[in-house]
Amino acid sequence: PTSVPFSLNATKPGAYTIVIRVDYIDYYGSLRSKSREIGIVVKQPTLVGSVGSRGGGGKKGSTTTWIVAIILVIVILALAMVWRRRRR
Repeated sequence: PTSVPFSLNATKPGAYTIVIRVDYIDYYGSLRSKSREIGIVVKQPTLVGSVGSRGGGGKKGSTTTWIVAIILVIVILALAMVWRRRRR
């Protein structure tokens, strides 16, 4: 068994049919081909983390970015304090 990574970039919502085709050479040296059709439905993206009727919320990623930034600042300040104490 072999796995092959791939990605799809859906630019518009709608129903699509994807044809996956695999060409390979079998144990006896014969060229083989297998294909399969897969139907997918791409939906309109939804906003995550919006705030009720007040609006303005934004995406969840921006909140995560702020949390990571704050944690990073706290770690840097803690390391600076430890470094200053060791120098004394």
